This record gives sequence, structure tokens and C-alpha cells, in this order.
Amino acid sequence: MDSIIHLVKNMQAGEIKLLRHFHKLQQNNDIKKNLLFEKAVKWKNCNDLKNIESKALLSIYGSAGKSERSFEKLKLRLKADILNIMLLQDSSIKCLSRHEMAVFECRRFILQADVLLGRGVYKEGISLLKRAAIIAQKNELYTEQLLIDNLFSSHNIVKSGESEHIHYSSKLREITALMEKSLFAKYFHDELMACSLFKSNITQPVNEWREKLERIKQDYQSGGSVKIGFYYNFSALHFHRHIREYDKSLEYGLALHKHSELYEIYQTPPYLGNINREVARCFLLAGQYDSAIKHAKLSIKHFSNDQLNTLAAIETLFFAHVNKQDYRVAKEITEKALAYPYLKNNHFIGAKWWFLRAGAEFKMQEFIKAIQCLKKCNELFKDKSGWLLGYTFFEVQCRVESGDLEWFEYRLEGIKKLMLRHNRKKSAGHNQRFDLIFRVLKALNKNNYDFAKTCREEKDSIALLSKGEGTAGWHLTGMEPVRFDEWMKAKARLAS
Repeated sequence: MDSIIHLVKNMQAGEIKLLRHFHKLQQNNDIKKNLLFEKAVKWKNCNDLKNIESKALLSIYGSAGKSERSFEKLKLRLKADILNIMLLQDSSIKCLSRHEMAVFECRRFILQADVLLGRGVYKEGISLLKRAAIIAQKNELYTEQLLIDNLFSSHNIVKSGESEHIHYSSKLREITALMEKSLFAKYFHDELMACSLFKSNITQPVNEWREKLERIKQDYQSGGSVKIGFYYNFSALHFHRHIREYDKSLEYGLALHKHSELYEIYQTPPYLGNINREVARCFLLAGQYDSAIKHAKLSIKHFSNDQLNTLAAIETLFFAHVNKQDYRVAKEITEKALAYPYLKNNHFIGAKWWFLRAGAEFKMQEFIKAIQCLKKCNELFKDKSGWLLGYTFFEVQCRVESGDLEWFEYRLEGIKKLMLRHNRKKSAGHNQRFDLIFRVLKALNKNNYDFAKTCREEKDSIALLSKGEGTAGWHLTGMEPVRFDEWMKAKARLAS
């Protein structure tokens, strides 16, 4: 039932009216289906979706039991009606940009042409295919162009002879080659995005990435494809970010943003949302926080109802304010983020936001509140990419600042096991930063929290953490909300 509620919630007023009219005109009027639709319209803003299923079943059939199977079939019939109405409505109602409208129109013309050609209405069918071909060429819709040329070829080959067959065969090969280049660029873009999103600890094939990027660059420069250009700039942005060339990454981000103003293909809410989010992240990593805030806000505006991507843009906004030392504003941002309904179903991202809030509380020197926030981050314990260790070391910082100097010693054996597990039982683990932090913390505990003495004894470890090369590097948006080496040095200065 919840899927029907979600569909009805996204129907336009005109579509609801049209579906009611359609139900009235049906010869075998299905009263139960009409009743279910009206119930869905009435309950579309209800938050208690769990009880709606049983309420709908009882109100339509009077009792459960044997009616459950009939109810499932009834829901499927209503869902089919809703989807058909959505599809048949004018594309301009559903689309927010000219490019989206063009894609919808192109696909609709292809479907209509296929029906007409199958019925022998060749003149009108070919006319629709020609209209679809113009749209596909203008918007670089390679898959749609393949369908169009294939339909042209199938219906013209017998009538037009060998020359027409050669012409369409050549076109099909040309479009296939373009599509392969576009897909190669897209798959490489997805590969880099996956590395960024999941923060894989595996050593990445940087040289192989560089070669792939060069190939995509050549494809873009030789053909001038707007879509390949998008994937090239986006991939170059992520590649240079990965190797920490943040100024270079920003160059590609700005090129991407410039293209979004020039080309219609980019001018859809998802494209503009993603571009502004990535540009905001580029400005953030380059230390230009006001520009990061500007583009993060633009990204949030474009994403609108897309809560997952909106939260990602809000995260960049949060870090920009933290680095501007607007800690109170940053804390308010976490409050707004935690109010998003999406987090009710995604507990890991919800836990991550409580972790970020703890970081803001720490910066405001509200250490007890930070510890209370960390208690709401239990979902991070299930993650195997390093969040549990990041959480644990940050909790040590919070406990020390709050005066609980025995906590680390109490947890020492447990943290040793975590380190062994994380580093796969190797003494030199794949995350050097965690190893160095753990080493310094053990020395700090041994020295009874004499920060100045510990910094002198562990100056090499502190230097490696500060230099931040390879896996010893600190990530501005990573698992360490309060940079450990800077915290140690600041505490040592205060103690001197």
C-alpha cells in the first residue's frame, strides 16, 4: 500500500482528475479499485503507513483472511492505472527543464512510431521517427538514436534497396561507436564516484586512472560531445581531488559549471544540483569557504525533494561554516539535517550527522554535549571502512577534554583489538594515520596526559600526522572532526 501512497503523492491534480474520469468511463466499473484510489488520495499525507494497509483492507473487504490475495491483485491493477495516466499525460507537466521534456518527447515519438509502423501506417510513422531523430541528435540521446535508426532500417530496407541498407548500417556503426565512448566515460566517472562515496581503503590504481582520463579527454576533444565533456570534467575533478591537487580539481569544477550555463543538456535539476554540489566541495577543499557556501545553497535549491543529495550538499555547507569558525551556525545546520524524514530509514547517515554535531559541540567546547551526541552514533559501529576507529579516537579527545582521563586506559585492550581487526592483523596497517594516532595516545596515557612531554617523545609521529602524506593524511570531510595532530600541539602549547 505504501508504494501506491507514494505514487498518489506524486500525481498532479490534473492526473488525479483524469484517473477518476477514466474509472467512470470503464465499462466494467471496478468499485473496489475506485474506492482504494479514493482512500489513497485521502491518506496520501498520512505518516502512519504501517497501519494504512490493514485499514484499507478492512474498509474495502470488511475482513482480512481470504481477502488478502484479492487485495494484492487490486493494488496491482490500481498501480497500473496510475502509471499509465502518468505516462500518457503531457510531458511538460512532469518535466522541469527543456532537456527533460525533449527526452520524454523523443521516447514517446519512438513508441508511437513503432505502433504506427506495425499497423502499416508508414507515412505518419516515418514522420514521427524523423521528429524523434532531430531531438535525439540535438540532445545526444545515443540509445534512442540506435532505436530510431534500427526502426528506419527495418522498414526501409526492402523498399529502398542496397544503398539505403549501406546508409543505415553506417549510421548504426557510427552511433554505436559514440555510445561506447560515452559509456566508457560514464563507467569511469562511476568508478571514481564509488571510490569517493565509499572511501575504500584499497590502494587505488592512480596510473590506470590517469590513462583512462587521457583517453576520455581525446574522445571529448575529437568529437566535441557535450555528454563526454561532462564525464571528462567530472572525472578529472574527482581524480585530482583524490590525489589532493585541490586547485586543479577546482579548475575542472569551474569548467563544469561554465558548461552548465552554456549547454541545455546540463540544465536539469539533477545535473545542476550535482554540479553545484561538486563545485561547492572543490571550493571547500581549496579553502574558499564563502564560495563553497554559495554553491552548496544553489545545490540544495536544485535538488528540492531529493533528500539524499540535499543532505550531501548540506554536509558541504556544514564543513564550510565549521572552517569559517561559525560553529553555532554549523550546529544549527546539523539540527536542520537531523529533521529530514529520510534519516528515519537510513540510520547510518543519521548516525553520521550526530557524529558531525558532536564535532560542532567539541569546537564550541561543549564536551559533555559532544559525548551525549556520540552515544547516538551506534550505527557507525557496523561500518568496516574505519568509522568505528574514527569514532573511538574522537571519543578519547572528548573524554580527555571533559576530565575523564581513565577512559582510554579502561578501553585500551578493546582498542588494540579494533586496530588489529582494522589492519587485518598486520603491524603496519593500511591506514597509517590510525596507527600513528593510537601510538601517540598510548604515549600520552603513559605520560599521565603530559601533552608537552608526549609531543617531544613522539615528535616523529606528530610530524608524520602533520605532513599528512598517503594514508597518514587528514581529510577535511573525513572521520576526524577535530584534527588530532593540531589538537595535540595546541594542548602542548597551553601546558608550556
